[in-house]
This record gives sequence, C-alpha cells and structure tokens, in this order.
Amino acid sequence: CELYFDNVKRLETTSTGAKWHGWLIADDSDQIRLGNGGDLKIYHDGSNAYIKSEITGHLNIDVQYDLYIRKQDGTEPRAKFHNDGSVELYYDGTKKIETTSTGVSVAGVITTDSGGATTTIDIVSDTESSVIFTDHGGSAKQYKIGTNISSNDGQLEFKDLTADVKRLEIMSDGRVRVPDSNKFVAGDSNDLSLYHDGSNSYIVNTTGFLKIKDESNVRIDTDAFAVNKGDNSETMIVATANGSVDLYYDNTVRLATNANGIEVNGH
Repeated sequence: CELYFDNVKRLETTSTGAKWHGWLIADDSDQIRLGNGGDLKIYHDGSNAYIKSEITGHLNIDVQYDLYIRKQDGTEPRAKFHNDGSVELYYDGTKKIETTSTGVSVAGVITTDSGGATTTIDIVSDTESSVIFTDHGGSAKQYKIGTNISSNDGQLEFKDLTADVKRLEIMSDGRVRVPDSNKFVAGDSNDLSLYHDGSNSYIVNTTGFLKIKDESNVRIDTDAFAVNKGDNSETMIVATANGSVDLYYDNTVRLATNANGIEVNGH
C-alpha cells in the first residue's frame, strides 16, 4: 500500500512494517510512543525536547563505531565515545577530561565544592596510591607524592622521578624524614640549614647570629662537646665526659680542667 501527497509518495507498507518519505511531524507535546505500554516517549513541549524512558530497565544507545554528542550546528563537540577507546568530555569545544587505558587525564583545574561541608578526595589502591606532577609541557615526569611507593609501611613519600630518589617521607608514626645530605632550609637565601650526611649532623647558619633563646634553661646532653671556627680550621672549646674541659686561644689550649683543678698554659 502506498500513500501520496501531490503525486509524491510519502508512506508505504513493506513486508517488515512501514516506510515514510520526508518528515514525520508532530505538534508540540504530541508524542511518539514505543513499547507495549508506550514506555519510550519522544516529544517536544514547545521549549525543550525529550527522550523519556519510563521503565525500570535501561535506555541503551548502541553504536558499532564512535558516538559523538555535538553542538546543534555540528561545530563543537560536547562528548565523544570512542569504540574500544577513550571517552572525552569538552567545555566550549575544548577537551577537559579523557579516559585512558590507565585512568583519567584532566586538562585544567579540578575544583571540589561540598557546599560548606568537609571536602575529601580519596585515592585508594591495594598497593601504591600516588599523584604525579609533570612539567608544563607534560613531556617529563617530575615529582610523585603518595603512599607505599618504595615500601609497604604506609608512609607518605615525596619522590623526585627525574633523579629517581626520595626527597622526603612522613612516617606512619608522625616522624618526618629526609635522606642523608638532604637539608631542611630556612631563609630567603637558604641561610639556615639542618641535615645529616650519613656520619655527622649539622646546623649551619650563614647569615648573622645563630641564636638559641629560652626563658628558663638550656640543656645539652652529650658525651663530647666542641666549639670550632666556622670553617672547622680552629678549635675554641672542647668538653669531654668524665674528662677535661679545654679552652683555646687561637687554636692553642690555654686553660684545661683536670681531676685536681685547672691547668693554665701561659700567664
């Protein structure tokens, strides 16, 4: 059976159903309904268009290749779903989020807003949980911050991926640790530094005085104590547990305590 308008075929029946030629037009709020109960509805209400599924099952969009959601005139992508590949989300025609074989890639800033409540970002892994920071061009990995990077004891670790070395660890018991010869520094010109070189520990000040202030008592517990010139070329004071205290002048001992009293070298 065939139906015509102005000698142009507009509708015909076939062995599998019906076929129309041209547009299928419905007035605002009139609906195309599919399913025994009219469960799937397609319509326009005069302001907005709707594809509405009113069943408990899924509304499936099955495509053989890629699925693109674009601006009405086709000039800007909104979302792209690639067959056996990535999903891309766009803002004003610029890609902002893309899924990858290893996770998600984000271009720009991630902002969280819990409406005034506590905001939490959880990074959960059975082994290592980490965040990698790269340079602006994204060509070289720079730093990794995470837990269980080098061991499985739950510490938070800062690792330099370029040099492949740990820079700082926050231990599970609250201790903060840096490797040998790495320094804690203070001052605009790194004027004060604190570090351990594997054999000795150092507090180094290069500007002004190194002042220790306390309003009650200052106590140093040690088996040996020495005060040397800044470049370590001369000795000023040496104190030894169960032994003497030696006072120097220009790297020469001038007064030393002993079991009987003191010994003076000079006048």
